Parts: sequence; C-alpha cells; structure tokens
Amino acid sequence: MDLKERKNEKLILLALLLAAGFLTDFILVGIFKVIWMLIYGTAYLALAMTIDTAVYRSKYKAISKASVLAFLSGAILGHLIFVNHRRTDHYSMNLLSENPLVLKSSEFPEYLYVESPSLTETLHRQNLTQNIVMETESLTDYDCMKTFTIRRINDFNIPDDTKSTWTLRYNKVGVFSTAILPSMNDNTWPWCKISFYRTNSAN
Repeated sequence: MDLKERKNEKLILLALLLAAGFLTDFILVGIFKVIWMLIYGTAYLALAMTIDTAVYRSKYKAISKASVLAFLSGAILGHLIFVNHRRTDHYSMNLLSENPLVLKSSEFPEYLYVESPSLTETLHRQNLTQNIVMETESLTDYDCMKTFTIRRINDFNIPDDTKSTWTLRYNKVGVFSTAILPSMNDNTWPWCKISFYRTNSAN
C-alpha cells in the first residue's frame, strides 16, 4: 500500500468517526432524551477514550488523538445544530366564522379560535376569507417541538395585540387544547413520541 492510499484511509476513518460522534449525540440526546450535560458529556468522554485505545492499537496509531478529536467534534456539532433550533412556518388559513373568529387550515386538523376585535376588524375590512397566511415560530430539539407561537396573521402582528387570546381546539365545540402542541409540527418523527423526562409546552 503506497503513502497516498494510507493517507486516504486515515481521512476516511476520521470522517467516519466525525459522523459517529454526530450520530451518538442524536441517539443519546435526541432519541433517549438524556438531557443532563454531566451524563451525556461523561458518556462522550468514555467513548472517546475507548476510540483512542482502539485506534492506538491498530495500524492507525499515529492518528489516535485526531480520532478522538473527530468523534468529539461530531458530537458537539450535532448538539449545536439540533438543540434550540428556531423554525418559521407559514400556513394558508380559511375563515370559517367571524363571531367567534375561527380559522382553519387543510394542513392540520385543529381549529384556531381567536378573541381579537382588532384582527376581526382587519379581516372584515380587507374582506378576507381564504388564503389567510398564518406565520408561526417553533423552537425545536432534534426537530421535535418544544414551544410553538403564532407570530402573524397576514400583516397583523400578534405580539402587539396584547388583549387578544388564541386557542387551538381539536373541534369546533371541543375543550380548549392550549396545553397540547399543534399536530402540524409535533411528533413529525418517531423519536418525538419518545418521552422519558421532557414535557413540552405551547405558547
């Protein structure tokens, strides 16, 4: 084996260990919800030391330290990318009723009930009943929702309307579901349904 082939093998090994660190963080924190830094940090260091020993005893002895760095870099990078990620989404809503103000989208099953004289007046003045754009902001960990906030309805800024109330219901006459995250963003992935320690909340 020539020097170039040996170098390529080392680079491939480092790339695989980088990916392994990324995947380890996803499995440990994203799937199994190990959210305490002391625990997952200790686990990463233990795995890194095991990798150091294994690589040192192999023909790639010269890159044992670089292997540890690649693995830990992957774990840290995965954590930084997936934790506390802010996402903005837009949904097309239809106006079902003005009193009370009820909006519905074909993209998710809940009905949005609004008590806001200002928004009611705005929609009435603009004569809007279809294709009303709702802008939402969600905070996610590993693409699983932690918080959900309605930011805008068309050009109407929700945070400025301090006297309004906004509620998602599962049906027109059902119980308020403010403690339940909207289904269009929650539980998108199978690992989002796994819950050992975390509790989600909605705004």
